[in-house]
Amino acid sequence: MKINVITTEAGKIISRNTIIKLNVNPFDVEGTKVPISLYQKKGDLLVAKGYSNPAAIDVGSDGQVLVSDSTEAAGVRWKTMQLGTITLSNSESFAVPAGSVVTQGTESGTFRMGTSSDTANLYVASEDILPGEDGVLYATSGVSCSVRVTEGAIAIGDKLAVSAIDGIAQATTGDHFAIAVISKSAGQVGVVSCILANSNSSVLNAYPIGSIYMSVNPTNPSNYFGGTWVAWGTGRVPVGIDTSQTEFNTVEKTGGEKTHKLSMSEIPNATGYFTVHGAENGTDHWTCGGVFSGSGVISNKYTNHGSNKYTGANSLNPINFNLGGGGGAHNNLQPYITCYMWKRTG
Repeated sequence: MKINVITTEAGKIISRNTIIKLNVNPFDVEGTKVPISLYQKKGDLLVAKGYSNPAAIDVGSDGQVLVSDSTEAAGVRWKTMQLGTITLSNSESFAVPAGSVVTQGTESGTFRMGTSSDTANLYVASEDILPGEDGVLYATSGVSCSVRVTEGAIAIGDKLAVSAIDGIAQATTGDHFAIAVISKSAGQVGVVSCILANSNSSVLNAYPIGSIYMSVNPTNPSNYFGGTWVAWGTGRVPVGIDTSQTEFNTVEKTGGEKTHKLSMSEIPNATGYFTVHGAENGTDHWTCGGVFSGSGVISNKYTNHGSNKYTGANSLNPINFNLGGGGGAHNNLQPYITCYMWKRTG
């Protein structure tokens, strides 16, 4: 489109030799001079590699974000951003494939391929990482990721450690960095999904030896965090230390009982009465109350009451004494809710 504008003395605008094209493609030569052929696939983004040097970049993977990177020709790149990850630089002279097992490098802020002698601080590459470039690594215990494994069979629940091939995992019964959550047949190299369980991860550091872990999951926390954990407090309720009370003045002191049978000193006091009523007709009656019950007649009563001469035998009907108890132990439980409790011992 070409417009020649001439302003007259009267302030009017006069356009001469003007060409206007309708339906102009903004990507053709007449438009912004950005060739539409740059866009080839769904999600392609237009970036600039320099002055008058446009380019398209592919859309990233699910969950990735676009970040600036001066080492890239376009100045930006896609990056995995996920909880439980860290970013370190590849210190190897070759590209590290996604799923490789790596560990901290000799220089701060770097990583290297993991070896069979590495048992702690093992991470998994979330993406292909070129030499000298930063990459995102799955690092925190409990995080799900995919890891490269050898030709050996992998079963669900198998512990994984670095094999004799650097950066490649295999099943183990000893120290491990992950737990497999899918299986794989023998005879094929592949990738399996797993859950990280680093023995020296930041999560384990949050539980120093002596810490208590509570969960409704019966799995020993060593499978998630590493370390050594034992079941703790089975069938008991935790109570805070109180040095002023002998029952609670030391750690891991046990006491209390689920049921309790009252001793004599614990039984509430009970009172009653028993009264004998004399009569001039020679028949003495007795009555009682309170915890005592019953009434009756004294037979073969003593004779000559008034002169204190007793010649007969005295016999009473039975006097009943009954509190109505069963003699059993009573329930001593407070309201409760159950869970699994583990104590870290190593």
